[in-house]
Amino acid sequence: MVGITKDVFSKNKKFYRCSSSMRKGLRCDNAKKQVAMEKIDAMVWGWVSSFMTDEEALQVGIRTMIEQRKDQLQPKQERLKTLESLLLKADTRIHRLVNELSQYDGVAVLAAIREKIKDIENEKNMLLEEHSRLSMEFENLELPPDFDEQVRNMVSEAREEIGDGSFESKRSLLEKLNVQVLYLRDPETGAIRLDASCLIPQFNSAIETSPSQK
Repeated sequence: MVGITKDVFSKNKKFYRCSSSMRKGLRCDNAKKQVAMEKIDAMVWGWVSSFMTDEEALQVGIRTMIEQRKDQLQPKQERLKTLESLLLKADTRIHRLVNELSQYDGVAVLAAIREKIKDIENEKNMLLEEHSRLSMEFENLELPPDFDEQVRNMVSEAREEIGDGSFESKRSLLEKLNVQVLYLRDPETGAIRLDASCLIPQFNSAIETSPSQK
């Protein structure tokens, strides 16, 4: 959803609306649905402010994120070790077959050995591609040693921005925390729920408001 501004005679001048309503080629069943920006912004900002000032929740959140990352990294790390072992075995097999090439003169035998070497090299290339992909995923998921300190420094700066309350400081904080919000509306009751998430999974939650048709 994107922010839009309506004419000056509207009671609520700013809204969030699906971007498909303004971009050709995009289709959405809810393209004309909109929600008052002031209301949503207040709900999200209240949510962010509430957990940014809770020191105990912050500590639990950091610890939870570190443990979750460890759980995500473990199977990748084990697979990387397996791939490295398979690559080493492939190199050994190729080396052995290359030595055999110098021991035979028969055309048929030499052709068979070369074909085996080609198959192993193809297998090795597939293993290398998987190893490269997993290594990149591992690197992206791995947290720095001073992650705890980094988050605390970020939160310390964020608390100052909460006190500031300017539009730019709020936007800066939302970007730092990678805040994302999914807007959900019950078609029968009109109740709104925002599924909010941020950098620290401990704080991810649903924000609900009273039913409204507007």
